[in-house]
Amino acid sequence: MIQFKLILFFCAFVLVRASPACPKLRSEERSIKACVVINTWMDFVSVVSKSTSPRIVFCPFSVQKYNSKPLVIKKEISIFCQVIGRCKIESAFAMGNVGRFIQIKGPKAKVSFVGFLFVGGGDHQEQGLLYSAIKISYNAGGGSEQMFCNCTFSENEGEMLGVALRAEAGTAVILCGCDFNKNVAKRHGTIFNRGTMTVEECNFSLNKGKGNAISSSRKSSTSIIRSTFNGNKEGAPLFFYDENNVNLLGNVAQQNDCNGVFFDQGKRCVVFEESTVLEAEHTILSTSDESTCERQIKVPCINISSFDSLVEIVKEEVGTVVTCPFDLEKEEEQFILVTTELELFCSVAGECKIKGDGSHLVVKGSSAKLYLQGFVFQESTINAIRIQSGAHVNVLCKCSFFRNSSVSRGAGILTERNTFAELSHCTFDQCKTSDLGGAIFNRGQMLIQNSTFYGNIGRGGSIAVAPKANVRLKDNQIIHNKKGEPIFLHENDIVDLGGNHMESNLNCNCCNGIFIQRENKRCISVKTSTNKDASPTTNSTFTPISESFAQSTILRADRGGVGYFNYDNEDLEFGPKNWSTVRNNPEYLRHQLLSETLRRSLENKCGRENQQSPIDLCEDLINNECHEHHQTRTRSGWIKLEDNEVTAEILPSKLRLKYYDDRIPQDGKKPPTADYAHHWNGYIEVNHVDVKIPSEHTICGKRFPAEISIWSLHPGRRQFIVTGILVDFHETDESNSHLQRAIDEWQRVYDNNRGRCQLTKTSREFYDASSVVGDIPKSEREDTNRLLLNKTVEDVRMPNNRSLSSNGRVRKVWDPFHPSIMTSIYHWGYWGSFTEPPCSPYVHWRVLSEAAYISRTQWDQVRNILFTNVDENCKYTSTADTIGAARPTQPFRNRDLHKCRSSDYVSDTEKQRMREETGNPHWCC
Repeated sequence: MIQFKLILFFCAFVLVRASPACPKLRSEERSIKACVVINTWMDFVSVVSKSTSPRIVFCPFSVQKYNSKPLVIKKEISIFCQVIGRCKIESAFAMGNVGRFIQIKGPKAKVSFVGFLFVGGGDHQEQGLLYSAIKISYNAGGGSEQMFCNCTFSENEGEMLGVALRAEAGTAVILCGCDFNKNVAKRHGTIFNRGTMTVEECNFSLNKGKGNAISSSRKSSTSIIRSTFNGNKEGAPLFFYDENNVNLLGNVAQQNDCNGVFFDQGKRCVVFEESTVLEAEHTILSTSDESTCERQIKVPCINISSFDSLVEIVKEEVGTVVTCPFDLEKEEEQFILVTTELELFCSVAGECKIKGDGSHLVVKGSSAKLYLQGFVFQESTINAIRIQSGAHVNVLCKCSFFRNSSVSRGAGILTERNTFAELSHCTFDQCKTSDLGGAIFNRGQMLIQNSTFYGNIGRGGSIAVAPKANVRLKDNQIIHNKKGEPIFLHENDIVDLGGNHMESNLNCNCCNGIFIQRENKRCISVKTSTNKDASPTTNSTFTPISESFAQSTILRADRGGVGYFNYDNEDLEFGPKNWSTVRNNPEYLRHQLLSETLRRSLENKCGRENQQSPIDLCEDLINNECHEHHQTRTRSGWIKLEDNEVTAEILPSKLRLKYYDDRIPQDGKKPPTADYAHHWNGYIEVNHVDVKIPSEHTICGKRFPAEISIWSLHPGRRQFIVTGILVDFHETDESNSHLQRAIDEWQRVYDNNRGRCQLTKTSREFYDASSVVGDIPKSEREDTNRLLLNKTVEDVRMPNNRSLSSNGRVRKVWDPFHPSIMTSIYHWGYWGSFTEPPCSPYVHWRVLSEAAYISRTQWDQVRNILFTNVDENCKYTSTADTIGAARPTQPFRNRDLHKCRSSDYVSDTEKQRMREETGNPHWCC
């Protein structure tokens, strides 16, 4: 047993006590508008490197790192993920040793990371390299504390010395509330410490290797406080040279090869001492003002082999049950039944996963009293947890509910009358119901605190409350819930204890807050500041918000239906990772119209990784020569924007100007055409022009505000050639007047759609009124309806159509190749695909090397048109994610990439000038 001297205990306590608390988000930083949007690893590097602010808050993201260089930070900065656990950095280790993410170095470095995931770092190539996901260099910050709070390190792997985090001599590091799981270090640790380190309330599970959790050098000092070590194998979780290197306070170890510390001096394994367990009030570091709900457990965990065995273990059990991590699937008729007083723990929070149809857990009877900690419930089809009437006191801590779906109320949790439930530090993600309460439906009394509701679907997408029930809310995050009010009440039976934050909930009933059905359908906001004096039984005062719809930046279409797909990377059903099943979407139907010329299969190729678009274009990827010998030569054609030969369309993912369905009719006006060099043989007509926000192609990781693509189908080659133009903001915010003419056409379509929506509403209201009054003759109703539907849209046009061009302007031909759009004769070139289903790979992309420019006002107008459009039934049409409608960049796969420059050819104007000056009519290039 480790014998701690009293003085050592107090010295260690004071040492850790003196450490500052983890930084927290400020209230104004919780807004979706306050966070930085990124799409690639290079975006992340650029934002952090260029920031002059001491704080950066990132919107949720998931990026892969393809290059070998880490982000080096040499300054004082705090870096937050706005939603804990939703900022993921992962190495594409199949591309080589790219597992070094962050290096903190230099005398001025003082860095904090909050809420990040670091996955797949280290030396996966097994080359014996000292690669760590995070490296803190010698004497970084002059000994200033580097902090990692609520971060996750997973599947980092390598030969030695800290595959997840390595701290060199002269450093001070604090790790608080972090999870380290499934890391593999053959020698010396997921963490390797040569400096001074404090590890508090961290979980280490399923790591492998000698000193698989934490290891250190001879002259280091490590304090480990209230942390858990479970299921770590192939060596002791903690490896230290002697007792002078480590201070241990209140830790728990189970199912490890050594349930404690291995000391190299003496070659012995020493288990943790029970007497070192600290009481709850001695919590030292915290990322919240609230103490954690998590309880420490001191009994061995039970291995679970099947869902049936879990049901049997819980059945009629009284007391405490601790399960080792598991991942189980269940049949629809199976569920866990709790009828007694029971504490049910997962030994590693978040690693006990139940998945399958039906309900997962039912609490029943007046003798039932459940404390549940660390479980994950996925894909139930009724209620993941159902608390039946009379089950009075139930507490859920650090539980997660993911993609549960139900046609009835409360896909995540349903509580009946005469119940009390407390939910703390729980997560509800993409739970869905066609009734009330996507995540929770409550008929009893409920307290919800420090919990996150993200992407849930239904009226009361996060929480719905029955009449006479009551719910209290404190310090919750309610973000991006869809298809209904985030919170639905029949009556004002809610106590707002403050600290709650709502943002970008996508609603159908005019409320981005708490909707109260029986108070004239009133919408009220939540308190963002915490009322520390609020009593749980005192009604709070609410601040009414606007009765009008507080529009989110992007208003999405309903999920599902023929041809539906979206750009949400977290959506495993309709997001980019599952586009391979999509048919009959607008892009598919457009190319069906071109089938007489195209004569190709429209088989969906989105699931293949070869020759897909878009890609990241960067100089170090160029592997082929430019074979073009002249600039692209263009003709504007004869078609004006108001002509019948061109149609302005607002599609779910882009704006489009469509010319003819297929080839030009014999007597048709000529559309724009282009003569492309290198075997494209003559002028090819333009089929359509698209505008997307943001850009899909990136330049060395940089994504642009928008991208224009001009599509031409070669009738002989039966292939597309596409001119891609990246769009950036003008440095003096000047407008692009030529592009504005096209924007005006899309604005008219947008206004007409809004007008039809209003007319449809008016017609419905008339019928509703007539059904109540009952004395309006049928013929009069029909005449009135005809009048309404034939009324000009101008009579009901929405007031937000702001054209930057003059309505009195004489109409003329609109040229997509206008110099203000086609800003360069030089380009990047490669073979790729459509960027939407069916992702067909017969597209030659030519992305211009210089961007076109627009003003921010124009960009805002385009964004509003694309992302808030409605159809005539007043349904939103956009399928964008939180930043827009850009397919993630695709693997390069060693395809040919070239870049044409001024050294390859000169412009036709320059060529003509040189011929005149030299007198040589054949002068070229």
